[in-house]
This record gives sequence, C-alpha cells and structure tokens, in this order.
Amino acid sequence: MAVVSLPTTVLPGADAVLRQGTAGVVIAAGEAVFLDATDNRYKLADADASAASAAAVGIAINSAQIGQPVYVVTEGTITGASGLATGQTYILSNVAGDIATALSDLTEDTSRVTFMGIGLSTTSLRVRVLASGVVMNLV
Repeated sequence: MAVVSLPTTVLPGADAVLRQGTAGVVIAAGEAVFLDATDNRYKLADADASAASAAAVGIAINSAQIGQPVYVVTEGTITGASGLATGQTYILSNVAGDIATALSDLTEDTSRVTFMGIGLSTTSLRVRVLASGVVMNLV
C-alpha cells in the first residue's frame, strides 16, 4: 500500500480518450489532474485539498508549464508506466498529482475518494475515473 508517482514516460494506449486543455499550474506527464471550473484550466488533483481538486478527470500525458497545452487521458489505457501491479485498483492520493493503492493511504479526514483506474500490468493502467465526492470516515 503506497503512493505511486507515475513516470513522465507515460503514453496513451490505442483505446485512450484524450482531452486537450490549458495548464493552470506546472504539470508533469503522469500526474492526475482536475479541470478547475473557475478558470477552465487543468491543475493537479489532490484527494484532501478541496472537493474541486478531488474531482480528478484523468492523467496528463505531457508536461506543461502554466498556459501551455496539456493532453489528458480521461478513459482508456496509458502505457510506459512502472511499478504498477496487475489487478491493483488505484485511487487519487493526498499527494497532489499522485495515485495510491489503498484507501488506507488517505490519511486525512477531509480526503475524498476518487477511483482512478486498475493496473493491467506492471507498465500499464486502465484509466476509468470515478470522482465519488465521498469524504473518508477515519473513525
């Protein structure tokens, strides 16, 4: 059970659904992002920062500076990753832009549960985002 930082070498698979937008912060390829409704720009998703930032929409596949174009896999396969596990489910982490392997990695009582996908192999992830909006109950 751990936080996973996807490498910047991720690529979209043949079945990947891509969205293009503008980066609102510095984004590295492989980071989980959300679309900020206040300025319509992609920013790093984070399970415990706010309800908006926990509503991830996908994984960036290119790095971008503020104001630059960013491409996001919103559904489908990403390849070129490392350290994944086949059959492992991944959720949005409390670490901005990262994913985690288990609910126990969400340590804040303000964390919202967002399912990010499932490992297809050690190098590929099937992205299927479900932003539940449900706040963790750590009692």
